[in-house]
Order: sequence, then structure tokens, then C-alpha cells
Amino acid sequence: MLSDEGYIIENLFHIPDKDGNDVPFKLNPAQRHLDENWGGRDIIPKARQEGVSSYILARYTAACLKKRNVRAVVISHDQESTQRMLQKVKYFLREIRGPQAQISNMSANLIGLPKMNSTFYIGTAGSRKFGRGDTISHLHCSEYAFWPNAKELMTGLVQAVPLSGELAIESTGNGMGNDYHGRCMRAYEEKG
Repeated sequence: MLSDEGYIIENLFHIPDKDGNDVPFKLNPAQRHLDENWGGRDIIPKARQEGVSSYILARYTAACLKKRNVRAVVISHDQESTQRMLQKVKYFLREIRGPQAQISNMSANLIGLPKMNSTFYIGTAGSRKFGRGDTISHLHCSEYAFWPNAKELMTGLVQAVPLSGELAIESTGNGMGNDYHGRCMRAYEEKG
């Protein structure tokens, strides 16, 4: 059964297919598995082209549309990926099926949804200190294995997410011994 966010994604959002056509966003098997097993504190080892990042971006966009006072933050490993993710969120909002969301304060890194008093920020790891004074209700750490100073950055970020918030850490692998690898191994051991 789909979550509320999954329902919004499948019924309101479009996504470009591999040929560049605008099509309704229907969750693929990997995305559906994520949606059905979302725990709120998720570490996701991923393969390329499964749509994991697209799902999380859509999930957090849906959260901004359905719930008041959402502070969604996505941190990517490099500037190019950050811009692609921002464009994807803008696309979801621009191509929504149904009434257009009221958007304000759309900048190079921030999208404001004033009717819901929600914001969506997308940034690059290391470009801003997060966690000091920030409360982040939805945090997506993308390609975490490739972040510079990942462990140091994550310390402040995790403290900024309340227990009622969502934290998703996803990445393709980048060798053994880094903080992402350690987090994956601990999660695997805890799950049994």
C-alpha cells in the first residue's frame, strides 16, 4: 500500500521518461519498495538509475505540499548534481496535475511554499554549515559516500532533525572504510 506521499506522487506528479517525454510519475519497483518500507531514518545503498533520488525528491516535495511547516533539505555531493536536483523539484511543482502550488522565494537553492509555510532547500555538501539553529524536518543526504568531510558535516545535520522528522542517506558505493560504509554495515548488523 502506498504512503500518502506515494499517492500524491502517482496522482499529481509528472517525470520525464528516458526519451524526454513528460509522463505521469508511476513508482517503479525499487521506488515502490522504498515507499512501502519507509522508516523515517533510512540508509539506502543504491545502484545507478533506479530512481532512488527522484523518489526522495518527489516524496519531500509531496510533504511540502500536504503538510504545514516542512523544512526539507537536500544535500548533494557536488554542484552539478545539486542543480539537477533543484531543477527536478521545480519540474515537479511546475508540471503538477491539478491546481498549481503557490511558490515564493524561488532562488538558486531555495523554494518557498508560503500557503503551507514550507521550504525546500537544496545545497552542496560543505557549502554551508547546517544544523546550527536550523530545524530540518526532512533531510536527504545524496551520494553521501562522496561527500568531503562527511562525518563532520553529518554530526550537525543529524542534530537538526527532530525524532518526528525524516532522514534519508543514500549513495552508490565508494569503497570501504568511509563513514557511509560504516553506517551501512551498522544498519545491516542491527537489522540482522
